[in-house]
Amino acid sequence: MSRTVVWSGQARNQFISSLTYIAQQDPSSAELVHKRVEKSLSLLSGA
Repeated sequence: MSRTVVWSGQARNQFISSLTYIAQQDPSSAELVHKRVEKSLSLLSGA
C-alpha cells in the first residue's frame, strides 16, 4: 500500500532553509542530504 507524505508548510520551509544553508557550505553534501530525505520519504510512504 502506498501513502502520500504531505509536508506542513513550516516543515517544507525549514527543509528548504536547511538545504540552502548546507549548499552554501558544501553543495555536494546538500545533494546527499536531499537524496537521503527523498529516500526516507519514499520508504515511509511505501512506494
